[in-house]
Amino acid sequence: MYDNEEEIKRKRRNLLITIGVVIVVIILLLILIVSGGSKGGDTPTEKKMGCELEVTEGTQGPNGVYTTQVTVGFKNIDKVSDKYQVDAKIGTTENNPRNKETYTITKSGTYQLNGYVKDERGNSGTCSIEVKVSLSEPSCELEIKSGTLGSEEWYTTDVEVGFKTMSSNSEEVKIEKYYLEEEIVSLDDEEEEVTRADRPTAQTSETYKVTKNQITNVKGYVIDTNGVIGTCKITVKKDSQAPTCKLKVESGTPNDKGLYTDTPVIGFAEYKDETSDIAEKGIGIEKNYTEETYAVTAEGTTKVVGYVKDKAGNEGTCTLEIKRPKTSTPDPQPPTPGKTSYPTCSITLSGKGMGSGVYLGNVTATLKSSTTNGASISQTGIGTSQAINGKTSYAVSKAGSYTIYGMVKDSYGNVGYCSKKFSIKSGYLLYDKANVGDYVDYNAGVWNDGNGSISTADETFSGYTSGTSKNNGVKCSSNDSGVKHGWVVMSKSNGKVILVHAGTPECFYHSNNVAASTAISKMNQRAQGYINSNYAESASALSCSIAGVNCTKGTYMTGFHVTGTHYYLATASGNGNVLWGIAYDGRTTEFSRRAYGIRPVIVLKSSVLTTGSKNSRGAWVLTK
Repeated sequence: MYDNEEEIKRKRRNLLITIGVVIVVIILLLILIVSGGSKGGDTPTEKKMGCELEVTEGTQGPNGVYTTQVTVGFKNIDKVSDKYQVDAKIGTTENNPRNKETYTITKSGTYQLNGYVKDERGNSGTCSIEVKVSLSEPSCELEIKSGTLGSEEWYTTDVEVGFKTMSSNSEEVKIEKYYLEEEIVSLDDEEEEVTRADRPTAQTSETYKVTKNQITNVKGYVIDTNGVIGTCKITVKKDSQAPTCKLKVESGTPNDKGLYTDTPVIGFAEYKDETSDIAEKGIGIEKNYTEETYAVTAEGTTKVVGYVKDKAGNEGTCTLEIKRPKTSTPDPQPPTPGKTSYPTCSITLSGKGMGSGVYLGNVTATLKSSTTNGASISQTGIGTSQAINGKTSYAVSKAGSYTIYGMVKDSYGNVGYCSKKFSIKSGYLLYDKANVGDYVDYNAGVWNDGNGSISTADETFSGYTSGTSKNNGVKCSSNDSGVKHGWVVMSKSNGKVILVHAGTPECFYHSNNVAASTAISKMNQRAQGYINSNYAESASALSCSIAGVNCTKGTYMTGFHVTGTHYYLATASGNGNVLWGIAYDGRTTEFSRRAYGIRPVIVLKSSVLTTGSKNSRGAWVLTK
C-alpha cells in the first residue's frame, strides 16, 4: 500500500533531521580531530617533559670546582606544546619555597640541584646538575730568610726570600703548589698585568734569591687543590756595589813642573751610584763626609781622598795627588827681610760639652792667635782645611767627627798652624727629657748566673730565682710576672739619671745564720750584669748610697714612691746579720727570716742621650 501524502511528508522530515544530525556529528568529529580535542573535553594522557640545567654565572677552576659565587639556570626546556604555560623552578627539593627560575650558591660545598618543570595540562619532568664550590682563597706571607742589611732598608748582599706562612683557609682543601718569582709587568700600558699565576709552573719552590742591584718585588703564589690562587708580595732593596767618584782641582795653577806654588782647592768632578744614590760625600786627607772641598797647604806630595757613601751604606773612594814645592809657604810672598817672628794659633770650642771631646748639638770653633818680635797678625783662616780665608770662627751642627784647622800669617809674612778634633752627637740629654716615673728603653743584655735567667731584651723582665727557707719554699709574687717596660726613672741628681727595674723583683731570702753583708756582696756582684759601657756608670741591687741618701731606719727616700709595690733596696745594719730594706713608699723593715723582692738599681752616665721621643710602648729611646 502506498503511504498517504501526510505520511510521506513525515518520513521525509525525519530523514532530513537524521541527515542533519549525522552531518553535525561528523563536523564536530572533524573539529575534534583537527584541534586535538577541547579544553573542556576528556583529560588526555599526561606526557613526559624534558629540561637541562647550566651554570649561568661563576668562575670555574682547572679541576672543575667553582671558586666564586655560582648561579644556576635552565639551559633549555622541552615542552609538550608551546600553547601550554610552563612553571619551571630550581632547588634541592621539589616543594621548597626558595625554588625559583635560578638558584644562587653563596657557600662552599657540593650541591645537587634539580630542575622541576610542569605545564598547565599536568605534563612534567625533572633534570639535575652537580656543582662544587670552594670560596676559600689561600693566603701567604713572605719574609727575608738571609741577607746583610745595610742602611735605609737596603741589603748589601744577595737576599734570599721565602715563605713565612701559607694557608688554604679551609679544612676541606690543602695547599698543593707554591712558588716565588719576580713580579712580571707588561711593558704595554694598554695590556693587563701578566703574572706567573696565569701560566703553569713546572715545580714547587720555597725560596727565591734576589741577586740584582735594584728594587725588586718578589711575589709568592700558593695554589690549593681546587686550583684557587692566593698571592703575597715583599719588596727587596739590594745594592752591593760601591759608589764611585772623581776629583778635580777647582782652583790653583801648577807650574811647568806640575808643582802648585799657590794653594790648590780640590773638589768633586763627579760622584754617582748606580742603584741607591749617593747619601753622603766629603773630601780630605782623613775620612769625613762633611766637607766637599779641600785646600792643600802642605809641602811635598799630598794624597787627597774623596769619600762617597750610598744610601745602602756602601762606601767608595777616589784620590788625587797634589804636589807643592817643599820650600814653599802657604803664601808665596817672602817674609820681611831680616825680621824673624813666630806666629802661633789655637782653637777653642764652645757648645754643650759631654766630655772626651764630644759635644751635643751646635759647636762653634774660635781662632785665637799671636806672634813675636813686634809683628802683628795680618791674615787668618779657619775651617775644615788649612787656608787663609779671613775667618776667625767656624760653626758646625751636623753629627759626626771633625778636625778644624786654623792658619794665621803675621806682618812679617811668617805662618802658623793649629788644629782641633772633636765630635758631635745628635739627640737630647736624657736628664733634660725624662721625669721621675718615666719608662726608659734600656737594654743591658742577658743576666744568667746559673740560678735563673733575667733578660732586659725588648724591655721585658723574665724569670726569677727563688730561695728555700727551713720551713717552706719562698718565691716572688706571681702578680708581678710581666710589666710594660724594663726600667723606670727612680730619681735624678747631678746630671745623672737613676733607674730602678720595674719588672718582677728578684726573690731574695736571708736568715740569721747567714751574714747580711755576705748577702749584699753577692747581690751586688750579680747586679753588675746590668752595666753597659755605653750608658751605665754603675749597677747595684742593694746599695742605698748611690741614690744620695743614707740607708737608716725611718729614712724617707723622696721620689721613690712612684716605682712600684715591692722592696728594692737593702743594707746591712747593726752586727751585720740584720738586713734592712727600703720599700717603694720609703718605709724600712727587716728582711731577716723573710723574703722580699730586690730590684736592681742603675746609675746612668751624665752623657746618656735620647732621641727626644718615646717608642710605641711609651719608653724614652736611648741613643749612643
